[in-house]
Amino acid sequence: MKTELDIDDMPDEVDFSRGERGRFAGRLPADATLVVIEPDVAKAFPTASEVNSALRILMKAAAAVEIPSTRKAS
Repeated sequence: MKTELDIDDMPDEVDFSRGERGRFAGRLPADATLVVIEPDVAKAFPTASEVNSALRILMKAAAAVEIPSTRKAS
């Protein structure tokens, strides 16, 4: 069993000659925003479409609520 970190495990040089440039590029649309949600939220909304639907409902509800002014009348 190793008790110390072996720094020599990493090679001095890595051969990237067989690598594919941009292999994972283009999987998301250019205007996409990646958001990480907590596990409990993911249980309730397991797909992106369910998350988006719930957020749209929340946006409509928030827009429908009139926020009272905190300014005092003069």
